[in-house]
Amino acid sequence: MKETERLEFKKSLASLEEIIETLVAFSNTAGGEIKIGFGDGHELVGVSIGKNTLENLSKQIAESTSPKLFPTISEEEADGRSTISIKIDEGLDKPYFCKGTAYKRVGRSNIKLDKNEIENLIIKKYQLGSNFDGETCTGASFEDLDQQTIDRFIDLSKGRIGHNQQNKNAKTILENLNLLRDGKLTNSAIILFGKNPQKFFPQYSVRCGFFKGQEIVDINLAEGNFFQMLDGAMSFITKYIKKRVHIEGLVRKEIFEYPENVIREAVVNSIVHRDIRNASSNYISIYEDRIEVKNPGLIPEQIKIEDLKKDDHPSIPRNKLIARTAYLAGYIEQWGTGTSKIVRLCRTEGLKEPEFSE
Repeated sequence: MKETERLEFKKSLASLEEIIETLVAFSNTAGGEIKIGFGDGHELVGVSIGKNTLENLSKQIAESTSPKLFPTISEEEADGRSTISIKIDEGLDKPYFCKGTAYKRVGRSNIKLDKNEIENLIIKKYQLGSNFDGETCTGASFEDLDQQTIDRFIDLSKGRIGHNQQNKNAKTILENLNLLRDGKLTNSAIILFGKNPQKFFPQYSVRCGFFKGQEIVDINLAEGNFFQMLDGAMSFITKYIKKRVHIEGLVRKEIFEYPENVIREAVVNSIVHRDIRNASSNYISIYEDRIEVKNPGLIPEQIKIEDLKKDDHPSIPRNKLIARTAYLAGYIEQWGTGTSKIVRLCRTEGLKEPEFSE
């Protein structure tokens, strides 16, 4: 393996300052990955990983960058040795800085951005505007937030972003997640943590239906914030998908025809990546021989339908802030692995591969 514009090797975490500098450069350019546990010649040497190593690393990266960066950090193993992978997407909120300096990636080097380049990034950001999920939610206040959902997120994300478990201040949490703009709530803040997001986005819902043939037997509308809506949709699905009984000794177990983790992955991806501005709801239709999961919004032009089954297809999330928060809560993986994970899980369970369409 060779270092490239999107790949860098480090021997150990002793190079933490350089690692953070590279993450900033990746975020200001096209994203990338740092592999730790490889020597100067990129040979495998391994790295020592303790109980809190990854959690502390995530915390140090967030505290050393502005806006805060939360990369995907994972432990990997090769030839019996541990290594660390740190992946980061191209940033939504450029320019990014560490210790007051912004960098870009040019070839295999990190180059300081000059004043004009920094100004151009800022101008471009405000000319183009952020994604819809990053725009200010008109009329929303902190009273519209649901503290129970925020508490739930803190519990789910523990170990990923280093929040002190006692710190449940909504403003602090949202600032750390880049969900505030000039101190005001963004659309994503309301969608993720709102008491009633439908007050601002009536279309934000999942319409669930159970069919026998073409006759609809039962319907349900799942609403609320992201976490509540997912719970509602999954509750409806598990109520109606076929189950078989398996006896182990004296224990009677019900096994779903479609494994819950496969369905959950599909539903989460559908909700995370929907076009929020579209007037349509998400749809989940349960038939006797299949489940259909639909969401409003087109696939990005850079991705072909057939690419969705590949592990290496580009990651171009429509709602980057929502996607990142869902990742931190452990609901999705970054780097475009969601659809390929669904395919992989289906193969593992001996099911037909899913069909993707637009």
